[in-house]
Amino acid sequence: MAQPRILTLRKNILSKNDELARELRMRFSRHGVFVANLVSSPGSGKTELLYRTLNELGKSHRAAAITGDLATEN
Repeated sequence: MAQPRILTLRKNILSKNDELARELRMRFSRHGVFVANLVSSPGSGKTELLYRTLNELGKSHRAAAITGDLATEN
């Protein structure tokens, strides 16, 4: 059996992603936009939480959602 190799990474492989996330956070903040990311296991109630939250927020604030389902094959 081959011995496992240990690699030392000298560069953050997500550095471009981190940079883009930082830019988006700054842009949202400048415009007073609250952004949340809901991540959890399938069936845990994320969609229901989002639906109810937007219904309540919509009474006093402009609110919207962008959704993506990574688990379902279409």
